[in-house]
Amino acid sequence: MFVRLNAALLVFAALAAISTVRAEPVLDLYRAATPVTGVGEAERLRGFRSGLEEVIIRLTGDASLKGAYRIEPILDFALSFVQTHNYTEGVEDRLKPDDSGMSQPTHTLTVEFDKAKLNSAIEAFGLTIWSSDRPLTAVFLSVKDRSEAYVLTKNNENALYQRGVLNDIALRRGAPIVLPTKETLSAISYETVSTGDTDALTAAAKSMGADAVLFGALEFDGDAYWSVNWTLIWFGHDIQTWEIRGVHYPVAIREAVEKSAKLYSAFATR
Repeated sequence: MFVRLNAALLVFAALAAISTVRAEPVLDLYRAATPVTGVGEAERLRGFRSGLEEVIIRLTGDASLKGAYRIEPILDFALSFVQTHNYTEGVEDRLKPDDSGMSQPTHTLTVEFDKAKLNSAIEAFGLTIWSSDRPLTAVFLSVKDRSEAYVLTKNNENALYQRGVLNDIALRRGAPIVLPTKETLSAISYETVSTGDTDALTAAAKSMGADAVLFGALEFDGDAYWSVNWTLIWFGHDIQTWEIRGVHYPVAIREAVEKSAKLYSAFATR
């Protein structure tokens, strides 16, 4: 891919250094908020286990660990990693279960896990912890449904649900993102995003102080499902592209964030 390896390596090193300077530490990596159906012991232990799984995924950047047998021995001793916990009444909409058949939660259990103990356990099982200094990703997502077409921004009302899904999964996975403002969109258009104008989107992302740009065109197929083509450009690294078809839009958005996190963490821990 590179014609002159030495020159390419110098460029790569320079860009990587810029990325490192811009990246900011992600806070609360060891904290999880889990919806629970009560404050009894059994439900509390379930909440500890669920929260610990989320934190392990966040620390490693590997969403494939969800439900994986590999981390079961750690989850079985979730209580031993708990540093503090507290309850608050009520549950944020983003934490409520999608399945209406599930018991509806009444409280949010917030848990802080012991950093030193958990790090030791994760490493003992052959997993690598992703640094808290993580790339900031500018996300540009064009959306076309039955009635309208628009670009997801920080505050447009017609993108409320897609933005909620994106912000939630980015928070859960410890993957910092930044969305364009209406002012940013004055320099780019819906077509810029939907057609994947790499130069324009890269320039816009850099103007937003990002280390990478993730862009995609999310389209409704007219029958309850969505398709999207994603491109991730992490400055100084190879371009990644992939397609997701025939899924609900939360899946399309979640997988993009998780795939990006896996790529970042895999490179950072080599």
